[in-house]
Amino acid sequence: MEEGQILANWAQHLEDGIRIIVNVKDYSPSHEKRLLIPFVNRFDNTMGLLNRNGEVVLKPLYNAILDDCFSDDDIVRVGRLFPYGYPRKSGGVTSYVRYKYKAMKANGEFITDMEFDTIIKSTDNKFITVQDREKGYAVLDRKGTIVVPFGKYWIDGFDHGLARVCQNEKWGVINTKGEEVLPLVYDKIWSFYGKNRFSTKTIKDGVEKEVFLHDLNPDLPRHGKYRILREEPEPYGRHYGEFAGTYAQDVAGYSDDVINDAFDGEPDAYWNID
Repeated sequence: MEEGQILANWAQHLEDGIRIIVNVKDYSPSHEKRLLIPFVNRFDNTMGLLNRNGEVVLKPLYNAILDDCFSDDDIVRVGRLFPYGYPRKSGGVTSYVRYKYKAMKANGEFITDMEFDTIIKSTDNKFITVQDREKGYAVLDRKGTIVVPFGKYWIDGFDHGLARVCQNEKWGVINTKGEEVLPLVYDKIWSFYGKNRFSTKTIKDGVEKEVFLHDLNPDLPRHGKYRILREEPEPYGRHYGEFAGTYAQDVAGYSDDVINDAFDGEPDAYWNID
């Protein structure tokens, strides 16, 4: 195979999120661009992080490292597995294993000692949206201060200093102070997190309206290239396939969205519905 094709194959692996594990004696720190380098403990396959000086920044106590760290502003999400179970109506307990995550700064300090079921980083790495199965969603800044309290809203990730929120099936938008800059009166607001958009669309009583994000956040520029919204994302409740093969989806007909939200991603929890 020609060298050009080999390089293309390796580049494709990186684009697909694949990371190649190499023996430490074959590793070249001089070519490393990351500030923190993941490593695996060969005795139990737990993961940790080294800095570019070869010093351990994060001890190998984790089962997953979700992010690369290239700058002091980056946030790295690390996760560990823990078991839990659901009692079945027919008796007994169905056991599962799932991840709990923590958010770490480039210097090895955790934003908070709390662990969460979900962590969404803001696009500028200044805030995290977190979810606890019992407490609900909240927003924390890099100091660990709770900006939006647990359980007030369902909260998306922050982009352009703004995030979609939902409460009692009504949608709105908040800023990083937790202020509602778009009231919760809409039936739907299109996602803009991580989409490089400067606008979104609201839907109320069947009427669609495009809303520019600079009208909600005065710090954003009022000129530049805007991505035009042409197609509505797949509606909530229309996604199927993630839980194909389960009774909750194939027989009861619950969508991926409902299983993720109502059953916390556990299709067998369907059996606990009264």
